[in-house]
Amino acid sequence: AYTDALQVWAPQRHSNRYEALAGHALAAYRLGKTDDALAALAEVLDFLESQGLSGLSEPVLLLLNCATVLQDTGRSEPARQILQQAADWVQTIAGRISDDTIRQTFLQQRADNQVLQARLAAAGGDIK
Repeated sequence: AYTDALQVWAPQRHSNRYEALAGHALAAYRLGKTDDALAALAEVLDFLESQGLSGLSEPVLLLLNCATVLQDTGRSEPARQILQQAADWVQTIAGRISDDTIRQTFLQQRADNQVLQARLAAAGGDIK
């Protein structure tokens, strides 16, 4: 599925391409294709460095996929930095939600935010 998504988004260089590429990196890693995973991850990280999270549909999922590959390949500090970037993004979005019930739902009931919170808690931090 990630290969199909990459074929759709590649000609346009749309930011969604990088979400698919991050998913591809994780899938490749889990299939034992570490070199392919790290090459895809490098491209995603280059995009993030130059463009940030703007325009992404699922930035937390992209960052979680990146952090997983980084952590599982022994790159703990970059993985922690990526998780912090995800937490910062979540807090920025949460800060824009004026209704406390909706804000808490966003923070605590979205699946990606739940995974992020668990990963941060395991690393000694959390999102509020």
